[in-house]
Amino acid sequence: MQRIILLLLLWAGGSAMREKPYFVIRPYLQFATQHSMRILWETSEAGRSWVEYGAAQYDAVQPNLSQKAMAKDVRAMQEVALEGLEAETDYFYRTVSIMPGGDTLFSEVSTFKTAVKEGTPIAFAVFSDSQQNAPVWGTLTNLAAKERPNFAIHGGDLVDYGYVKRNWVEEFFAPAYPFMRTYPMYTIMGNHEHGAPYYYQYLSNPAPEYYYTFTYGNTQFFLFDTDHDVTRGTEVYDWLEWELARSKAPWKIVMHHRPSYSSDNDDFGETDKARSILGDPDLQDLPPLYDKYGVDVVFYGHIHTYERSWPLLNGKAYGDKGVRYINIGGSGGTVEHSAPNRSWFTNKVRTGFCFGYARIAGNVLQFQAIDDNGQVFDAFEITKNISWHDPALARKMPPAPMFRASSSVFTDTLQLTLDKALPGLDIRYSTDGSTPKQRYTGPLLLQKTTLVKAMAFTKDGESHVVEKQFTLQTPFEGSKVTPAPGLLYRYAPGKISKRDSFEKLPFGEPKVIKSYDLKEIVHRGEEWGVEFTGYIYVAEDGIYTFSGHAENWLKFFIHDQMLIEEYDQDIEKSGEIALKKGYHPVKIQYYDVRRPPSIDLYIQRKGGEREVLSDAVLFH
Repeated sequence: MQRIILLLLLWAGGSAMREKPYFVIRPYLQFATQHSMRILWETSEAGRSWVEYGAAQYDAVQPNLSQKAMAKDVRAMQEVALEGLEAETDYFYRTVSIMPGGDTLFSEVSTFKTAVKEGTPIAFAVFSDSQQNAPVWGTLTNLAAKERPNFAIHGGDLVDYGYVKRNWVEEFFAPAYPFMRTYPMYTIMGNHEHGAPYYYQYLSNPAPEYYYTFTYGNTQFFLFDTDHDVTRGTEVYDWLEWELARSKAPWKIVMHHRPSYSSDNDDFGETDKARSILGDPDLQDLPPLYDKYGVDVVFYGHIHTYERSWPLLNGKAYGDKGVRYINIGGSGGTVEHSAPNRSWFTNKVRTGFCFGYARIAGNVLQFQAIDDNGQVFDAFEITKNISWHDPALARKMPPAPMFRASSSVFTDTLQLTLDKALPGLDIRYSTDGSTPKQRYTGPLLLQKTTLVKAMAFTKDGESHVVEKQFTLQTPFEGSKVTPAPGLLYRYAPGKISKRDSFEKLPFGEPKVIKSYDLKEIVHRGEEWGVEFTGYIYVAEDGIYTFSGHAENWLKFFIHDQMLIEEYDQDIEKSGEIALKKGYHPVKIQYYDVRRPPSIDLYIQRKGGEREVLSDAVLFH
């Protein structure tokens, strides 16, 4: 009996210990500027939190933590921006979280340095494809920390599957904590993130986050998601050209996930039986853009190997001019191999785990590739004396204009501005679908549904045409119903190959479900579809944006207006609609093909915060 009592006491004590609050993810740094730093962390319970911090002082007997920055809300996932900091200055910080039960979590005291001034040399680590290999990822980040960089950049596939929290907590953040507590890491998504909400929760970058730019020292970095369409004339392409054209930085460095050039043996043609296409064909419009604006280095991953190109210009290899392309995908994913025959663009190739380490001072850039034993296996240096690209190309083929408006749907009138990237550009537009010919002199006031086309001109050339439709919409009235909580759903197993075949699936009788959470559905087989129907309640009149993403196929309708259609793209889609207060009919269609099922949906009223489309507003 005494043994049983002792075991019960030990079990109860262990349970109590497990229930004590703890750090799910310890504090780490994001998006440093000269005057700010973002600090993020997650606790096991929601708490009231703040950051204690202060600039390092001479002859101090303990770290200076004299300042405090409060978190906005009582929550488990915290992000606190420290503002008004001094440039190029060492700081100490720690986080404090007080739980409702009174328990307090103090992080250890850590240090960081704000972004340096323009003339100061910089150093940064380069990673990609750390997925599913915590030991190697921890080894590489520890080796990188020994180099004492200012920061790191990461080219995506941070984790193996973006919808699994454990991948983030145990396989990405835990091994990298000694690095990320001191050095901020600027990241971009890869295909393994799947556009999942955890990426947006755990990484803090400027909106819209699937593309952004930042300047550090005398170098400007351009990061964007290549699972979005990046062909000429798309949103990401036009943004990239816009930013490259406006950049005044001496050094320009690009990072994205998928490879422009690759000698691997299977992703772009299985070289044991076929010919390789030597890179991702969906990225074919990017190298001419890099040539045009004199990009110095392009980093990417996706292929789990190391490969450095010769300087490339106009599709040819040179020894002294052009863009250097570096595949740095060896941060943890299962290693891949290069084709047995050498590619025309290859300078150095190697199979194995590795990271990059770059330093820039004035007109000199130095780079090293370092393996998981800390050995340098490749290195080069660039001395920038004269520009090798043709600046006149930006006048012969100027960047296209940008549309600036509060939304693409309006209920009365809408003011539209056409913005230009460079001074001296002449913008022409049309509002009747014709070739742009009317000179733009100021904001346009739209009073009806209008397809606007625009081009930029110089005396030497013109941009491509950009176009966008702005829709005048009478707000949809709410339905006169007395609904009950939850949605109706119809489920059907079966295989289809075309999106328009969805309705032909053998759906069963409708049943009630709490929300569109696919985990609540018992599904049979590996290929199946489900349709949810019901109502969404909105509490105010307004223009609403619905956005979302799913694994596999997703369609989202309100009042039979399709606002979201995603077809196995791993990117978030969105649509706008004008709604009056009340209940509005909704339909969600989802089809799954051999993947863990998931749907993520969000709602945002114009002028308000984006929120998860929760079951509290779903009815049938």
